[in-house]
Amino acid sequence: MGRRYARSMRCDRRISILAAALLLTACGSSDGAPLDGGAPLRFERDPEAVALMKNDPCWRREKGAWHSSVGHCREMSPSKRMTGVFVLTFEERSFFPNKTAIPDANDPLRFTHEIELDYDAVGKYAPASAASENGDAFLLTFIGRRTRDPYSVDCQGLPQYTTVVDRLISARYIGPMGPFDVERLKALPTTVSVRHDGRLGELEAEAVKRCSGRRSASSN
Repeated sequence: MGRRYARSMRCDRRISILAAALLLTACGSSDGAPLDGGAPLRFERDPEAVALMKNDPCWRREKGAWHSSVGHCREMSPSKRMTGVFVLTFEERSFFPNKTAIPDANDPLRFTHEIELDYDAVGKYAPASAASENGDAFLLTFIGRRTRDPYSVDCQGLPQYTTVVDRLISARYIGPMGPFDVERLKALPTTVSVRHDGRLGELEAEAVKRCSGRRSASSN
């Protein structure tokens, strides 16, 4: 069940804005794992889509197929052994580094860390998983890399990263997620401020500007 679920979800995973606009003619592995980890290679035969991919640094040809990864276009931290909880829902691939139990469905950290990996591989390691109504949680151990800098900062000042799994060591299904309350997330106070220098400080300043209207609205 878990393997079939992971395979069906793979084609629905969130990818780059460019990829979301493309009509993917097929989805799956080619003659092996991607050279730099992450999700399996994706086939694309549409000439217009291929032309767009050639101009996107996050996409490149590997083993005769196109592969999209932040590892192609972002500075990454050194590869190391990691453990954490992977949350899989219809439109979500969240990761909780260093966690070992099912996260609170409304934990503010839930959407601050994305992960790229082979979802079929998770299904093979965790055959007892089920497509639960609110999503499923898996305990992962792997060799991987995280983006060196966050790609955004949210209105609470939490930096948002992506981790690329280079080699999955183990995966275990730990249970279904609880119900998610989107209104609770929307009600979180705006607490972001500029606390750092460098790229993180720039993202914090952007978040302060972006979230200022929300702060005003919540104070009325």
